[in-house]
Amino acid sequence: MDSSSNCAWCEHSKAAGPTCSNCGADYAKADIAPVTAAGASAADKGFTKVVIDDSASVADPNLEERICIAAMPSMLAFAFLVQISGFGSSEQSIVFGIPIHELGHATVSWFCGFNAVPTLWKTFSPADRGIAASVVLFVAIAALANHGRQNMKNA
Repeated sequence: MDSSSNCAWCEHSKAAGPTCSNCGADYAKADIAPVTAAGASAADKGFTKVVIDDSASVADPNLEERICIAAMPSMLAFAFLVQISGFGSSEQSIVFGIPIHELGHATVSWFCGFNAVPTLWKTFSPADRGIAASVVLFVAIAALANHGRQNMKNA
């Protein structure tokens, strides 16, 4: 295959423009960094590792790294203990469950043409249908579909 008419990364035919429509590779960068074997390192493939050195602002970088590594598992363990113990589970339900529940009511109303407004314990919905929610919902779905179409990549 002629390398000048195909993308260096995915062998897809080059389209007009600076990037590949299939994999999103930048043609200028892909032509500079040749494609290497699958077992090659990232540096050999033309990728660079960006290291942000903010250790000057941190008193103990090793402690900072350990805290960052332990933060997510410890918070998940804490949430699990709260849930199984029952202590604070009602607060968890109020903070995380009820807004999602009411948003579900409002979403169904929006799809049916009602201009609903979700709050913490009640979704306010008028008795008559309106056009505003339908227009906003249509525009949002069209924008999401357009965004997905523009950023579509083959798996």
